[in-house]
Amino acid sequence: MGGHLSFPGFALYNSSKWGVEGFFEAFADEVQPFGIRTILIEPGVVRTPFFDAAGRADALPAYENHPGIIRGDLSPDEMRDDQTKVVLAMIEAGDMADPPRRMLLGTDAYELVTDALRRRLAEAEAQRDHAAVADAD
Repeated sequence: MGGHLSFPGFALYNSSKWGVEGFFEAFADEVQPFGIRTILIEPGVVRTPFFDAAGRADALPAYENHPGIIRGDLSPDEMRDDQTKVVLAMIEAGDMADPPRRMLLGTDAYELVTDALRRRLAEAEAQRDHAAVADAD
């Protein structure tokens, strides 16, 4: 889901995910003529041992209220997706005769990604009339 939306403090993380999205768009079309189907798995927030093991430090006073500071205040209760269920869904997707091009896993992923896509579409649609100013005569 990190390739559809971003959060302050996660610029590097999200830029890598957005890069995967762009690569996938081209790659999926490039290999499809060879009968190769691709699925981009897009899970929500999955609780893993990495979260518990990650070190955290207090922000320097100058950055105390900066939106880009990762505070580590995501509680385990907010990590709603189960890693075992995500893996099982991925295995199941590999066996599908007609898999989706992208597979959102987790209610949080579905809600956040569809909200982000709706917002971006509304922003683009609001520019429809103005976009023509760049058309050649």
